[in-house]
Formats: sequence, C-alpha cells, structure tokens
Amino acid sequence: MSTLVAVLFLIGFFAVGLPLITWLMLGDDAMPRFEPFDPTKYPNPPEVAQFFRDNIAGLESAQFRQVGDLVRVRPGLTMVTRVAVLEHPDGETATIAIVYAAKTGTALPMVEFTAELPDGRIFDVNSSVAVPVFAPRPGHTVYRFPEVRDPVRLHKIFQVLLRRQFGSSRLRQRGIAADPARFLAEVMDGEYRSQMEAGYYRFDEQARRWRPTLWGAARIRSRARRILHEIAMEGRDARPIAAVTMVTPQSDQAGRDASPRDNPLEVVLVVGGILLLFAGMFFVGRWTHSPTVGIAFLLVLGPVGLWFWVRWSAVARARKAGGDPVALARARSGANRGILPLVVMGVLSTGLLGFREYQAHLPALIVPADFQDAVVTLGQLTGHDVSKLEGHEDVYVVRVPVRWANRYLSAASDKFGARGFFLSRFDQNFRRDTSSVRLVLVPVIDAFAVIRRIGTEGPHDGRTTDDIVGGLRALNSAYPFELRNAGVDWVRGAFTDQIANPSGVTRQMRKLCPRVLAEEFGGDTERLQRLIERSRVFICRWS
Repeated sequence: MSTLVAVLFLIGFFAVGLPLITWLMLGDDAMPRFEPFDPTKYPNPPEVAQFFRDNIAGLESAQFRQVGDLVRVRPGLTMVTRVAVLEHPDGETATIAIVYAAKTGTALPMVEFTAELPDGRIFDVNSSVAVPVFAPRPGHTVYRFPEVRDPVRLHKIFQVLLRRQFGSSRLRQRGIAADPARFLAEVMDGEYRSQMEAGYYRFDEQARRWRPTLWGAARIRSRARRILHEIAMEGRDARPIAAVTMVTPQSDQAGRDASPRDNPLEVVLVVGGILLLFAGMFFVGRWTHSPTVGIAFLLVLGPVGLWFWVRWSAVARARKAGGDPVALARARSGANRGILPLVVMGVLSTGLLGFREYQAHLPALIVPADFQDAVVTLGQLTGHDVSKLEGHEDVYVVRVPVRWANRYLSAASDKFGARGFFLSRFDQNFRRDTSSVRLVLVPVIDAFAVIRRIGTEGPHDGRTTDDIVGGLRALNSAYPFELRNAGVDWVRGAFTDQIANPSGVTRQMRKLCPRVLAEEFGGDTERLQRLIERSRVFICRWS
C-alpha cells in the first residue's frame, strides 16, 4: 500500500507537478521597458551578433530597413532580451529577437513578421521554437514555423498567408522609427491586455506580472507542416541561418550574478525539518495504528513546511541582496507559485490514500442472489436511499455524489453482474453535474432486456423502445458489443472485437441515432468513424 502510494506520488509529481511549477513560474513584467542596446553595458556574445548581422542582411535585401536595436530592461535578471526592429515600405514589421543568458550560455532565437490592418487586426508569422509568443485570439492571427531558418523565405510565407487571409488590403503604417522603444512597450502592454480579455493571460497584482492561464498554455499550437503544404512552400530553406541555442558564457558576468552562498544554519534547519517529518510520520502511524494516516501526515505537512521554509529563504535572500519592496513581493510570490503544486500533490495523494482505504473494504462485498436483497445491499454500499424508477416495477435508482459514482461502478458492477443484475449509470451527462447523479439497478443482465425494462425511447425522434432494440440487435449481429450504460433516452456500448469495417458501424449508427452525428459531430461522419475505430465505444442518444 505504502509503496503504491509513493510510486503514484512520484509519477504524479514528474508528470503533473513539474509542468505546473514551470507554468506558475512563467510570466512577464507589467509595463515593459526597452532601451537602445549598448554592448558596453550588456553582454554581446559573438554568436548573437552574427545571428543579428545575417538576418538583418537578408531582410535588407527584401527592402526592409532597420529602425531599432533594443534591449529589454529587467533589473536583477541574468537573461538578456535583445530585439532588432525593421520596417518595410508596405507597412510590414520585422522583429529579430534573442533571449540569452550570459551566465549559462543558453539562447532562444526568433524572427517574426507582423502586419496591422487599418481596422486594428494583427497578423503574425514567426519562427519561434521556445520563445513565448502570444496565442491566436479574435483579431490576432498567429502562425509558427519553427523549422524555417531563412528570413527571406519566412517573409514570403508571411506575404502568401497575408494575401490568402486578407487579400490586397492596405496595411497601417505604424511609425516605428520615431520611437521604437516606446512602440514595443506599448504594443506588448496592449497585447497582454487583449490576451487577458481572451482568457489566455491573467494579471498577478501582487507581483505586477502577466501570467499565462492553463487554457492559454494548452491553446498555443503549431500548424506549420499543414500550412506550408497548403500554400505549396514546403521544402528546404534556400539560405538558412543556423539557430543560436548556445552562446559563449561570460565568466565575469557569472561571478557578479552569483547568488549568495547557503547559510550553514539553513542547511541544518532543512535536514532537521526533514528528520522531524519522518519521525512524525512513524509516530502518528503507531499512535493511530494506521500507516495510512502516518503517510498522510507526511504528504500534507511536508509540502506545507517546505513552503514556509522556501518563502522565508527567498525573502531573506532578497533582503540580503538589497532588494526593494517590489523585489521582496516578487520573492514571496515566486515561493508561493513554486511550492503550491507540491501542496496540491500532497492533498491529492492524501485523498488517494482515503480512496484506497475505502476500496480495501469492497472486495468483501457480497451481493445476494435475491434481487430485493441486492437492492438493500446497493443502498448499504452507497449510503443513500434506493427508490423505484417512476412507472417501472423492477427498476431501481439511487442518487450518489458525483465524485463517487464511477468508483461505485468500477468496484461493484461486476459483482452485481455475476448475480445477473445490471448496474450502470443512468444519467448520461452526470460528469457535468456538480452535485449528485443517479445509478440504475435492473434485475436482468441481457442487454436488450435491460433496455426494455428501462423503456429507452426517443418520442421526439420517432423512436420507440422496439425500434431501438431492433436497431441495436442488427448492430450486435454484425458487430457484437456489450451494453455498458443505459437510460431513458440513451445507451452506451463497447464492441467486444476489433472493428473490421468502421464505415459499416458508422452507417448503422447514422441510421439508428442520427442525433448524435448531427449535434455532437456536426455531421462529420469521418470524425465519428475515427472515434469509434479508436475507442471501440459508441453512444446513442434520442430525444
């Protein structure tokens, strides 16, 4: 039991916890500031300089003119964001950007082309691989082609896609040359606000930073290969410029930016805290005579204690470095974001422990052979009253909390089925409910007898129970299936064998329950066929 929980916790941490930590650490300062790039003030590795020279030379051959060489002002950070801005006579804007760290030598390059229409709509094409870019939103179209390393080819792709989407519309002259630093700052601030309205970003008031939402992180996708094929521009770059992923580290800069050494007292406190947690786990387990409670003690108090220590340590380091109130607030916010996933994982693992503890009692469940006694057993299992379905003699339903519905089914349906009773969910969309749902118990196990007992029908669709049973019999004779769930107007089944003719199944489904194809798949027969072939599960619904 303990080993299983530990393995699940580790898997969950690396599969969920670390991505969540990374997401929570993402963000960008409010009110961004740019200033002209000064090689005497900021590190200028030769790889970065060469990347800018090569890309600018290629774009100048395409009639672009450089109007700015800027750097993002971020006090206290070792990451440098350098941006070159170029303008085209037609109103197009080219941006060459590299985010690099002089301390570690890592670098992330990007080339982007932007056009703004007179009505305010924005069109972007870029070659970003890892540099965070804005997600598509209403009024802002974004295409990413990370494999394109030739700026001239990327510009041609940009022009083709721009004409394909907007025709020969005139572009707005953005007037960047007058003040490129102010232009970049205003564009970024305005776009962050629009992204927040679209649900892709949120504003962290405490840290004064824009942060991506989970929805925004999931929506950013690349459609590069399909788009290049559509516009007949797939293939290799004519003059590719190598992507800069590493730069020459600056040893002196690394020495200046090195963080303060750990205080020996901090190390002693950390080790002592870990030992106390493990001692507390064994003590609580012995005191309560339950190892589960001891592990729950560790999983909950461990992350909480770690959060307190990280928060205190981050603030102490910021004070030692002479940080202002804003820096202290950011230190606290960073500690909160970094440890929150661990606290959540601890709570979730504790809940898993409780579920496993509950499940340990289910193997002893004995379902009586008499149906009425089985009804009583179902009520005892769920802890809720079981009642007859209105208008039916031997069909019973029980309302249970949503969070327990699938657990009851997975643990008890086979035991009821062994006695010849059918136990399944009764409400199709119960996962969208936030309170309770119904399970149904029928005294027969044959699929078609179950449907007749429940009286599944679709009066508005002109489907009687006999029509539905007849259609399902025809489907079962050609493609055998097991009935998994049934309700007054829906059924769900799983095919027992690999589907040899998915199109045949789709045709019968379209004839039996056309509402599903029309409403849930928008009439897309191929998508329904792919889903059935992949999952080997079907759902029919009537009205």
